[in-house]
Amino acid sequence: MSVLLSAMSDVILEKSQQTFFRELVHLETEDSIQFFDLTPYIHDFISRTGVKQGLVLARTFHTTTAVCVNEKEPGLLYDLIRLLKNIIPDKHEYYHDDPNIHKTEDPNERQNGFAHLRALLLGSDVTLSIVDGKLTLGKWQSVFFLELDGPREKRTVELVIMTSAK
Repeated sequence: MSVLLSAMSDVILEKSQQTFFRELVHLETEDSIQFFDLTPYIHDFISRTGVKQGLVLARTFHTTTAVCVNEKEPGLLYDLIRLLKNIIPDKHEYYHDDPNIHKTEDPNERQNGFAHLRALLLGSDVTLSIVDGKLTLGKWQSVFFLELDGPREKRTVELVIMTSAK
């Protein structure tokens, strides 16, 4: 997976002692299911804003992707892929994929009901605390973007920092 565009950080709202910073991370995925570690991008974003205390939100704009927190251990990541494929197989009769039920104007729409269901199980966002200018994660935790319907040329993750003091 590669990062397509370097994102710019903007102050999007500054009112009543609240400040919000926003940044978009654009990704290109190469596999049908793929993990991308967002943790370094979040650390860098926090550092560039100078925020000492607050919250950071990481969320995906896509309904066939997910954002989650877990351990960056290859065996565990492989096990998660196996689990998702076992409980929600790629090949199944999903109503989402039935053109008689799911009406679409796009004749090239993917048959991806499985990816939508997997994303529903995993979630589309995480919110984490910032303490003393650092992202607070457990010893083994990382923040992941998960592609569940790849490969795709452009995926976007939004990072938002909320703080009442800079």
